[in-house]
Amino acid sequence: MAISRSSLRHPVQSNAANSASKAVDPHGHAETDRRAPSAKKAKPHSGRARAATDGFEVSAKKRGVTTRPTPAPLPTPAPLPSTPIETLYTDPFHQDLMGDRLAQLIGTAKSTLDGAFYEIADPRMLEAFCRAAKSGVTVRLVTDDNYFKADESKALLDRRVANLGKVHAFLFAARRLNAGAADAPAGAQKLLDGFDDVQKALDDAALVAPHVVELAGAKSFLQALAAGDFVTAAQARNRLLEVSGQVSSYLSEYRVRMLFRPGYDQLLAAGVGVHNDDSAKLSHDKYLIIDGKTTWVGSYNIQGLTSDSGDTEGAPSAADNAVVLPSASIAEVFAADFKQMFVDGKFHDQKTPSIEKETKVNGVGVTPYVGPTGTALANLTSDLGTLLSKMRVANAAGKPMSPQPKIRMAMFATSYNGTEAIFDMLKLLKREGADVQVTADSLGATRPSSGTKELAEAGIPVAVTSGDMMLHHKFLSINAGKMQLVWSGSANFTHPAFFENDESELRLDSAAEVKAYEAIYDSLKAHEKPPSGVTRRLLPDGTLAPSGGRPNPLTFDPNSIRTLDDARRYAELLET
Repeated sequence: MAISRSSLRHPVQSNAANSASKAVDPHGHAETDRRAPSAKKAKPHSGRARAATDGFEVSAKKRGVTTRPTPAPLPTPAPLPSTPIETLYTDPFHQDLMGDRLAQLIGTAKSTLDGAFYEIADPRMLEAFCRAAKSGVTVRLVTDDNYFKADESKALLDRRVANLGKVHAFLFAARRLNAGAADAPAGAQKLLDGFDDVQKALDDAALVAPHVVELAGAKSFLQALAAGDFVTAAQARNRLLEVSGQVSSYLSEYRVRMLFRPGYDQLLAAGVGVHNDDSAKLSHDKYLIIDGKTTWVGSYNIQGLTSDSGDTEGAPSAADNAVVLPSASIAEVFAADFKQMFVDGKFHDQKTPSIEKETKVNGVGVTPYVGPTGTALANLTSDLGTLLSKMRVANAAGKPMSPQPKIRMAMFATSYNGTEAIFDMLKLLKREGADVQVTADSLGATRPSSGTKELAEAGIPVAVTSGDMMLHHKFLSINAGKMQLVWSGSANFTHPAFFENDESELRLDSAAEVKAYEAIYDSLKAHEKPPSGVTRRLLPDGTLAPSGGRPNPLTFDPNSIRTLDDARRYAELLET
């Protein structure tokens, strides 16, 4: 069965007073609000893009059942409050104008396009990059090795997937043998008879380090079981389970890259340069530099993930945001980071940290943090600490800050360990009287190490999106008198994001931007699980309540990754 993720739809919004958003919208509407957690296109504020059983589903199309009629076009999103810089967002209930806008920006390039994107599969962006390259624009891209490796051809990936599929099936059959059953020895012998063919398939897969697989443990298990030596078989079973887990993980990895590869090959064939990192750490940026003058930065993965269930089939998924910065100074900072990756081959902690200083862009104070760099975490914590000090002084004088300081956070994934400072500060601010509210993706919020669990337990309202949508935002806004700040970008609030991954984060000093991001946050409200239900859904073991949610991607049967959308869903879960 195919992997199913219950979410789906992608609306976007633009609120830049100086943006050319009307020209972007093919339907003649100004670019606006497009991201709200999941709802069906025909019912904007109800329903889930998918069934709550979000695990593995076989869609009607795959089962050969008559499919539903094509859904009516989605509405255009409502505009955000006006801002000095172009600000956009997406949600599953409106047209994906944000993706359209990015494709349009790609088309405006005259000389160069340098982009760093975690994954690249959206047909609009693939076509736009290819058109630009064929028109003479130099197009260079950096991506994560989960989805592309330059030294792997599509033919090699096909070969590895086919051969590892045979090994996986063999190991799975061995795992299913019941040592207590009368026919267990015969079943083990039957598998042993085909062992040489399985070993040959493994050899033909041509794996290279660190993907090294040894079948000796599985063979020992089968030999012992075939001989009726159940004690030795029991002892060898752990080795069987270990190698089975390895093969399952490798097969999933190769399947994902095999399914993403045609898109990357399309880029290469058009003359686009594509480089990847080679690390367990993530190349998780989502930025694009256009002609060295304008930079797109946000949380938006250009993967093109869409719904495959219900009347939302084919509609985009995920809620995201981005800004467009018309500043050569900002572009220069990102260009220096890009050069280290694309030209110098340096990723993650091999890179020299970027210069982190505020630049005025149309009156907005913009400070870029291109990582990994722990200073983003330190400075965000410092901002929260500054507000905490002001509130404590005001409270001690018997004159609490008015209006009440307001903090809004929308975050895909969080971890308390390693980023305790953020969550501890939010708890202290709540205690001093700040209006702190959080919304989180149901998958990331329910992991055992989730920072949002800490906030919920401290009495902070934490809303969890419904299982049918992916809240992929990564922003926090502070609205407190003269302190008007937004932190937003590609970084989840996790230790790897701040200290290991390649990430791009922005600090925006602007009351207008705060209002825009508060509007983005408010647009999620109709699609969240109510705060009163958080403690029931955030279980001690980190699993979702039976009422819905997404399974752990690492427990997937790799054979469930059959289509590019399956690969996209698997990839999106790996981000947590």
